[in-house]
Amino acid sequence: MALYVWWPFRKGPSKPLFIFAHPRSGSSLLMHILADHPQIAGFGEYFTQYQKPIDYRLAEFDIRRKSGTLFTSVEYIANQVNHHSVTPNMDLLVEQACCIFLFREAGPTLSSMLELSDAKGMPMSQLAVAKNYMVRLQDMSKLAPCLDSNNKFALTYKDLISSPDYTLNLLQGFLGLKSPLKPRYAKQKFTGRWGDPSKNIHKGEIIETRSPQRVIEPEILQASLKEFRHTCSFFQIAPEHANA
Repeated sequence: MALYVWWPFRKGPSKPLFIFAHPRSGSSLLMHILADHPQIAGFGEYFTQYQKPIDYRLAEFDIRRKSGTLFTSVEYIANQVNHHSVTPNMDLLVEQACCIFLFREAGPTLSSMLELSDAKGMPMSQLAVAKNYMVRLQDMSKLAPCLDSNNKFALTYKDLISSPDYTLNLLQGFLGLKSPLKPRYAKQKFTGRWGDPSKNIHKGEIIETRSPQRVIEPEILQASLKEFRHTCSFFQIAPEHANA
């Protein structure tokens, strides 16, 4: 297997870095910013099951291969995880990984999920997208307490869009990177193919989008907003974000 031929010659070690998020949260944007940094290798939303130690090695080899960093020294191997089905085995996660938790306000998220499902020709109901959103927020709240405080960092999409320099500076400190994370990034081989399929991701910088906003049924919106506020409180996110 190519992995075993390459492993003794790799420039390492490298640490797993996971973006735990939900659909339409800005995780593809954050992945582009991270993958553009010289100390981080990433290839979008990489779907794999991390159940055994060998799975980390296999994922690292494949992500490095696809991102052209097989023989480059990098600090982190990044992956975005937007669904509980690909959340790594907890024992492996606690021992090895750094984790970033990213979530977005309820109204814009539900609207964006509905727009995307329609664009893909697989329309979903408001109730279905809201359930997906709320369950994923609950998943992240259950996962976070299992991690060491030094290995987790939480932010909202609004943090990233409204205060990019400040937020990226905090994230740089959390990861211990030698140079800044930048709000502009180069397009990657995975841009538009893995993760966010919209035109906005091709712009190469953090922008505030002007996407169409659906009118969400009041009961569905209130339930989703309540879950978002609970998540903000759980992760000790600033109150002004929870009121969004």
